Amino acid sequence: MKRNKLIAGIIAVVAVVGLAGAGAYVMLNNKEESKANQTASASTDPMAGMDHSMDSMNKELEGLQGDAFDEKFLSLMTEHHASAVDMAQYTKNDAKHQELRTLSNAIISDQNSEISQMRTWAKQWGYSFKEPDMKAVTAMSQTLKGKTGDELDKQFITDMSIHHNGAIEMAMLARANAKHQELKDFAQRIIDAQTKEIGDMMSWAASWGYQLEDNENNPHATM
Repeated sequence: MKRNKLIAGIIAVVAVVGLAGAGAYVMLNNKEESKANQTASASTDPMAGMDHSMDSMNKELEGLQGDAFDEKFLSLMTEHHASAVDMAQYTKNDAKHQELRTLSNAIISDQNSEISQMRTWAKQWGYSFKEPDMKAVTAMSQTLKGKTGDELDKQFITDMSIHHNGAIEMAMLARANAKHQELKDFAQRIIDAQTKEIGDMMSWAASWGYQLEDNENNPHATM
């Protein structure tokens, strides 16, 4: 396939978000096909089956409520944010397009600030807090290594769009199940901000003539 069906799903729903407002939910499809492809290539793909994939994070949150949910969410979203920051380090100076350099620096600044806030909440609320697994964090950036110019920009858009979608999925769970209003409000801000950023990236990709290639084994995809 020459076009990533996951990305096509993002494009379609981002268009709806523009009409329906910030509460809309971006859903990636084609999970069963991704699972099949992942299984077929697991022996050769070093990132297939990564323990802290976005899907595994969501599964860890499912069924939790109240303090149990909030405690787990803070640790998992911190790791998720840390991986976005790591990805953005590759493009903050080296992306071909200024738009992506600006976005990358905003991601680094905003998500580092939010990581600090989540650590503060965990301490205030008496929760145990698991620091990010840096092996998992840096694994998220493997697809960006060694790329430059349009190749780097296209890969970053592919990966960060799917990565943002994972954050939105987690935030939707928090909006429904978190105990603290602070986390519910935080979740809504994630949904609003990252939905907009996905829309921006899809618009840039179209204007720059990028066809976002199929990448079923991408660790950012919800498998």
